[in-house]
Amino acid sequence: MPVILEQKNSTLVEDRMQQRLYFLFPDIAGFGGVIDSGYRNLDHGLLEALIERWRPETHSFHLPTCEVMVTLEDVNVLWGLLLKAKLFLAVNNRLPLLIVSLDVTPLWAWGDVDDEQHNEEESEYSLCDDGYHSHYSTVHEAEDEDLERQFIQTKKGMKKVVTQVWIVSVVKDRVRSDWNVSPEKNLGECEVCRSGENRAKVKYKDKHWEVSLDERECSCRRWQVNGIPYVREDQWVNGDNKEKIYPRAIKRPSGRPRKNRIKPNDETKKRQKYKRCAEETMDELRRAVETAELVDVHAHNLVALDSSLPFISCFSEASGKALSDVTSTLNFKRSLRDIAELYGCESSLKGVQEFRSCSEIETISKICFKAAGISTVLIDDGFILDKMLGIDQHRHILPFVGRILRIEHLAEDILDQGLKTGISWTLDTFTDSFLGQLKSYPFSNVTKVVGLKSVAAYRSGLEINTNVTTKEAEEGLAEVLLAGIPVRITNKNLIDYIFVRSLEVALCFDWPMQIHTGFGDKDLDLRLANPLHLRNLLEDHRFLGCRIVLLHASYPFSREASYLASIYHQVYLDFGLAVPKLSVHGMISSVKQLLELAPLKKVMFSTDGCAFPETFYLGAMRARKVIFSVLRDACNDGDLSISEAVEAVTDIFAENAKKFYRIDTSVTSRHVSGMLSKVDNHVKMEVKSTQQDVMLVRVLWVDASGQHRCRVVPKKRFDDFVKENGLGLTCASMGMSSAVDGPADESNLTGTGEIRLMPDLSTRRKIPWVMQEEMVLADMHLKPGQLWEYCPRETLRKVSKVLKEEFNLVMNAGFENEFYLLKSQLRNGQEEWVPFDTSRYCSTSAFDNASSILHEVVNSLQFLNIDVEQLHAEAGNGQFELALRYTTCTSAADNLVYTREVIRSVARKHGLLATFMPKYALDEFGSGSHVHISLSQNGKNVFAASDGSSQHGMSKIGEEFMAGVLHHLPSLLAFTAPIPNSYDRIQPNTWSGAYLCWGKENKEAPLRTSCPPGVPDGIVSNFEIKPIDGCTNPHLALAAVIASGIDGLRRHLSLPDPVDDNPDIQRNKIQRLPVSLAESVEALAKDTIFEALLGEKMVVAIKGVRKAEIKHYSQPQNKDAYKKLIHLY
Repeated sequence: MPVILEQKNSTLVEDRMQQRLYFLFPDIAGFGGVIDSGYRNLDHGLLEALIERWRPETHSFHLPTCEVMVTLEDVNVLWGLLLKAKLFLAVNNRLPLLIVSLDVTPLWAWGDVDDEQHNEEESEYSLCDDGYHSHYSTVHEAEDEDLERQFIQTKKGMKKVVTQVWIVSVVKDRVRSDWNVSPEKNLGECEVCRSGENRAKVKYKDKHWEVSLDERECSCRRWQVNGIPYVREDQWVNGDNKEKIYPRAIKRPSGRPRKNRIKPNDETKKRQKYKRCAEETMDELRRAVETAELVDVHAHNLVALDSSLPFISCFSEASGKALSDVTSTLNFKRSLRDIAELYGCESSLKGVQEFRSCSEIETISKICFKAAGISTVLIDDGFILDKMLGIDQHRHILPFVGRILRIEHLAEDILDQGLKTGISWTLDTFTDSFLGQLKSYPFSNVTKVVGLKSVAAYRSGLEINTNVTTKEAEEGLAEVLLAGIPVRITNKNLIDYIFVRSLEVALCFDWPMQIHTGFGDKDLDLRLANPLHLRNLLEDHRFLGCRIVLLHASYPFSREASYLASIYHQVYLDFGLAVPKLSVHGMISSVKQLLELAPLKKVMFSTDGCAFPETFYLGAMRARKVIFSVLRDACNDGDLSISEAVEAVTDIFAENAKKFYRIDTSVTSRHVSGMLSKVDNHVKMEVKSTQQDVMLVRVLWVDASGQHRCRVVPKKRFDDFVKENGLGLTCASMGMSSAVDGPADESNLTGTGEIRLMPDLSTRRKIPWVMQEEMVLADMHLKPGQLWEYCPRETLRKVSKVLKEEFNLVMNAGFENEFYLLKSQLRNGQEEWVPFDTSRYCSTSAFDNASSILHEVVNSLQFLNIDVEQLHAEAGNGQFELALRYTTCTSAADNLVYTREVIRSVARKHGLLATFMPKYALDEFGSGSHVHISLSQNGKNVFAASDGSSQHGMSKIGEEFMAGVLHHLPSLLAFTAPIPNSYDRIQPNTWSGAYLCWGKENKEAPLRTSCPPGVPDGIVSNFEIKPIDGCTNPHLALAAVIASGIDGLRRHLSLPDPVDDNPDIQRNKIQRLPVSLAESVEALAKDTIFEALLGEKMVVAIKGVRKAEIKHYSQPQNKDAYKKLIHLY
C-alpha cells in the first residue's frame, strides 16, 4: 500500500498496525467507501494502483496509455450499483470532494472552516451528518493510540453512509498543504457564488447560469437533458471569499465513445493509407540494399586462428581487464547471435569458438566474406597484430585488395631499422629516407597503395600545426630517439611534421589521406579527436587539393563531420567502426547525422574489420540494415524518392569508393546478389562441411600426360607429418603416358629415386561432394625446400617470374571447359557409353535435363571459391560448356584442376560419366578447353589498346606477345594437344583452329582476338587459344604459352594480317597446323625457346611421353584403345 501520509520525524506504521492502516489510507485518499460498499471481489492491488494514478488537477486517472474518467455507467457496470444518483463536486479552501449520492439526496455540505484553524502543523476537515463529525489530521508525530482512535472513528462513520461512494482527490505530498490549481492555458475562469444551501450562480466569462442541486437543474437545460451539468464539475466555494477556479482541460467527452461514429455529410474524409502498398514501394529499395556490391574502404589484417589475440576482442575496442565486461554489452549479445546463425552453431561464445577451432582461417574467411557480399577491401597494415596474415594472403579470398599506408608506422619502422643498424638520425636524413620510401610505392611491385592514413588523433590530437618549424621537429625527433627501441612517435611537433610532409607527397600522387576521428581504444583522448580541430588544416591553401577522409563516422562527433563535408570540397566521410560497434539506435542515429548535411556522393562504406573475418561480416550485415532504415525514413519523410534512394545505395556501398580510390572496376564488378547476409547454398555447404569431422586428405598432382592422380592420408597424419615433410613418390610419376603406368623410354625418368609431394596449403580445400575429406595440390621437391625441375606448378611459377621481372607483366587466363555427360547401357552384352541427352547447341531442354547436375557443379565450384561466368549446352549430344572467370595464370591452372575434379565427381554421383576427352566419338563434335589470355601491369589490362588508334585494337605489348604465341604455335601443340586423339578434334570447319593464322572474332582461327560486352568498340581485351583440350596439364600448357609470348616480346615480333573468313578457303595459302601429335613433337624438337625457359629436362620428358603416346596408339591392335580414355580424362 503506498504511503499517502508523510511524516518527517517518526515512523508511521509498525507491524501490528499494518492491517488497520490498510483501511485507513484508502479512507484518506477517498476510496474508503469502495471498501465498505460490500463489493466482495475487491482487487486490493488494483485499488492501490488507482490511488496512485488519481490526479486532482484533472479529476481523472492518468494511466500509462491514456486518461480515464469515472462515469456513472462505470459505477453501475463494475460495482453493480444503481444509476439513480446525484452528482456534484464541492471544495473548501483546502480539499476538493466529488460526491456521488445513490438513491439519497446529498447528506453533506461543507462546514465553514476558519482559515486560521489551518496551519502548517495540522489540517482539519469536517463532514456533517446527524451531528456526527469525523476528523482527519496529519501531525509530525502520532502515537499508536491516536492511530487506533482515528481508525475506529473512520470505520464508524463509514458504516452510516454505506450507500454513499465518494472519491477524494488528495494532494500527493501532504494532506495539510494548500490545494492550488494553476490556470490552464486558453481556459476561462469559472466563478461560483452561493445563492442558497444547495443553489448557486455560476459565471463563466460573459455567461451566467443558475444551478439547483436539489432539482438537478441548470438554466442552460443541459443538465436536465444529458444528466450532467454544463460546467462539468461545478466547484462550490465559500460565498464570502468568492474564489475563482478554473475548469479542467478535457481532451474528449467522458464516457465510452461510439465504435462507429455517425459522420456529418459535409465532413471531409481522410485518405486511408495502406501499409501493404507502402511496403511494396520499399521492396525496390530493400532489394537494392540486399544485392549491392560492397567496397570496404578501411579495414585491417586478418590473424591466424592460433593468434594470441582473444576472439572476444572482435566485439569491442576494450582491452585487458575491460574485456571481462564485454559480454554484457548490447553489441556482444546482438553480434554473437548473428555469428551463431551464420555458422549454424550454438548461440554462445563457447559454441562459436568451438566452431572456429575445428575450421581453417581460409574456410571461415570464405564463409564470412561471401555472406557479407564484399568484393574489395582496402587494408591498413600498420596496425600490428600477433600472427597477422600478409596482404597477399587476403587475395585468395577477395578479387581486389588494396593497401592503405599508415604514415606513423612507416616513420617508426624507418627509425627502428636505422637505430638497429647504427644510423645517427638527424631530421634531414630521416626526412630524406621517409620521403624516398614513400615516393617509391607507386613504382613498387608490391601491393598497390591506394591511399595514406594518419592516427594523429591517437598520438597528439587533430589540431595539426601545418606551420610547424624545422627546429620544433628536430627537438621532437630528439625526444623520440631518446626513448630508444621500439620507436613510438608521440611528440606533437614531430607528428605534425610527418603529417604535413606526407600531405605533400599525397598531392603529388593524388593519394587521399584517411584520418582517424572520433572514438577508439583507451590510448585515444576523445577530446582531441573531434574533426573540428582540423579546420586550420582544411583552410591551408597549400593542401586544398588533398582529399581528406574522416573515418568512423567521427562518432560521437557525427554532426561535426557532416558539417565539414558540406562546406569543404576536399572532405569525405566513412562510417566504419560506428557500424556495428554501437547499439542499433546508435548506428542509425550516427548515419542519419552524417547525412543531415553531407552530400551522398561523399559518404563511403567500411567495416573497420580487424583480425577476425566475423568483424567484416558483422560490419557488412549491419551496414545493409542501417542504410536501409535510414534511406527508408528519408523516403517516408520526403527527403528522397525511391529511385534517388536506390542510387544512394550503390553510391555509398561501392561507386563512391571506386571513383575516389580509382579501383579497377573490371576486377571488382562481380555479381554479388547471392552473397547476402542470408547464406546462399554454397556457403551453407561450407558451413555444413566445417561441422563434420574431416577424416582423409587427398594430395593431388597432374602428370605430364595430363592425368589427375592423388595420394590419400588420414587427416591427423597429414597435420602432424605430411604438411612439413611431404609424401614420397617415385620419379617415374612424371614419365607416365596415358597408355602405361610406367616411365616412357625417352623421358629420362625411371623407377629409381624418389621425390617428395609437398602440399601447397594455400590450395587446401574441403571436398564439397565428400564432406569428410579435403584435397590439396602438391608441388614436387627432391627434398623439402628443394624444388624438382620436373614440377609442373614450379615450371609455371618460374616462367611467370621471368615475365614479371623482364617486362613487369602478369598473364591472366580464363578457361572454357567442354565436356560430355554419358550414360551406360548394354548392347549385345557389352557396356556402352552414350550421350545422356540428344539436344543441341544452347538447347533449353538440354539444360533442363542436366539442371540438377549443373546446379550442384556450380555450387561446388563456388564452395571452392572458383567463379563460374556462364554455362550452356554445346553442339554435341549431351555436351556442355562451363566458362570460368579469368584470374592470374597460376590460380587459373589450379582452378582448372579442381573444376575437372568437381565435374567428374558430381556426374559420377548422379550415375553418369563426364569426359573431357577431345574426341570421344569420331562422329561427334570435339571437346576443347579454350583459354582466354590477357596481360596486366600493376593491375591494369595492357593487352588492350589505350585508344582506338591501334590497327588491331591491341597494344604494342599485346601484339608482340600474341605474335610470339602464333610463331611457336606448331610446337606449342605438344603441350596443349598432348595425345593422338587431340588431332582428331583439330580439323578444319570444326571451330577448333586447324590453320596457322589469327583472326578478329573468327572462330575458325586458332588464335582469336576478343571484344566481350563492356569493352569499347574496336578495342580487344584478350585473345583466345582454341587448339587446347581437356587432356593437357594446365600448368605446363600455360607455361609454354608464356614462354612463347616472352620470345615475342624479346624479339618484338609483329602479327601478320588477320584472316577474316574461313581459313580453309585459303588452305593453299595458309600453313596447316600439325595434323598429328608426331608433327607437333617434331616441331617441338626444333624449337629451342622452350628448353631455355621451361628447362631442358622438362622438355625432354615431355617429348619422351608424347612419343610413347604415339607409339602405343599407332599400333594396329590398339586402334580402338582411345575409347578407354573417357575414364581417364
